[in-house]
Amino acid sequence: MKKYLALIIAAVMVLMSLSILSSCNQEPPVDGKDGITPTIGENGNWWIGDLDTGVKAVSADGEAGDKGDKGDKGDKGDKGNTGSAGANGATGSNGAPGAAGADGNTPEMRVSPISYYLEVSYDDGESWEALDYRFDDSGVTEYEYPIEEMDKIGGTIANSNNKYVNSNEYCGSLIKVEDSVFDKLTLTKREGALEFGYAFLAKELKVNYSPSYATGYTKVVWTEEETVTLTIPDNARYLYVYHHSTDNFCLPTSIKFFKSGETPTVDENAIRIAIWNIGHFSMGGRPNSTISDSDYKTAVEDYKDFIYNAVDADVIGLAEYSAKFTPSNYAKASLFAGYDTAFEGTQSRYSCNALYSRVPISNIQQKAYECNKTAGPLHTSAIAASDYYYLTADLTINGETVKLVSTHLAFHSNLTDDTVNKNQILELLEIYEEYDKVIMIADWNVKEFSYFDLFTDAGYTLANTDETLYTYANSDKSLDNIIYKGVTVSDFTLAGTNLSDHYAVYATVTVE
Repeated sequence: MKKYLALIIAAVMVLMSLSILSSCNQEPPVDGKDGITPTIGENGNWWIGDLDTGVKAVSADGEAGDKGDKGDKGDKGDKGNTGSAGANGATGSNGAPGAAGADGNTPEMRVSPISYYLEVSYDDGESWEALDYRFDDSGVTEYEYPIEEMDKIGGTIANSNNKYVNSNEYCGSLIKVEDSVFDKLTLTKREGALEFGYAFLAKELKVNYSPSYATGYTKVVWTEEETVTLTIPDNARYLYVYHHSTDNFCLPTSIKFFKSGETPTVDENAIRIAIWNIGHFSMGGRPNSTISDSDYKTAVEDYKDFIYNAVDADVIGLAEYSAKFTPSNYAKASLFAGYDTAFEGTQSRYSCNALYSRVPISNIQQKAYECNKTAGPLHTSAIAASDYYYLTADLTINGETVKLVSTHLAFHSNLTDDTVNKNQILELLEIYEEYDKVIMIADWNVKEFSYFDLFTDAGYTLANTDETLYTYANSDKSLDNIIYKGVTVSDFTLAGTNLSDHYAVYATVTVE
């Protein structure tokens, strides 16, 4: 390129020289013709008219120079416009057919022969779910349960009605009686058997959980009678009939449901009163709840189900109570919101009483036992007689005032004659001697059932006179009882539960 440029410059200089020489010998110049403007041809050379000069108009790339310093970073550019959507891809080919699914069970339908609700089963009759439709039962008077369904011994764990229950030494059948159109049933003993047992339950039994005190309404009853006629409790869910694993204690040979034709009488003035040692929500093992906040939802459902369905008392006294149900939840709000009146006594170690009522009740007070002031030490240094006290209140039943006492007595396990406990009983008898109508509910902590003679000798009546009706789960003791004078008490019931080391007891109270 430099070579061509030099030639061009030389040519220009020669022409200029010739022009100068010519101008010296010639006449003054006249205007010349316009010259031809060079152009760049398609081949990139300079052209003069039709003449290709062969000189490139654009120089060839030179040798690379040294790399310059890095420039400053420029400002960020504006965001570009969103591009248009691309065209849909081609439809893929069909996949291979999936494996055939297992055959489903065709739902079965039936009319429950006990409740007359329409029921459906999705598991070939293993369990039945009641639908919201009930058939007319006006023409039905009785129903005999198909006993052949109960002749299997040592069956499976119960998880629905009409299933067989097998624990360590018991087996039998659960029969759902909830919403029964019948109000009574008759059980007939199997020929040659000595006894058979039955109980009304609130819930189904759990795996290896003794049915003697299942979560239910009654302690199991063993009978030697040939036939027994029972009234189905209004709030019972199941009838459980079972036997020991011997030939002498058999299932009944007949179960017949029937309508008595009797119109149930409801005494609007009758109230249900209960006492339950609730065990501080720790099965009585600690003076405070052992239920964690994470277990709150399940635990509160279990306790409420027992309180409002199994017991369902108008007035309930609670021994070994704790204000806290879990570390972050209070018992009053969590469990007893259905009660209008609440009284929580002072907690002193393992002693704490509470009283809840949804019927008229007044003048609730916490009172100390005077005899505690001279009582000796109890069985551990952590428990003293002074920890124990009683609650007193006035109940109004049928327009009459009834004195109510709810307490939890001291207990000394090492003394042959527990003078602390007896002195507390004697003090209560002395205080309430002047009143005509009195109900006392308590975990009495009696060392022997004969301690209750102190009450009967003073003119009181025991709601439970059966010392084999054990109310304490950890031993063969009947500690919890309802004791009264001047009122009528009926339908005494033990409500079994695994939520505490004590079972609840309740009864119906009326005043003439």
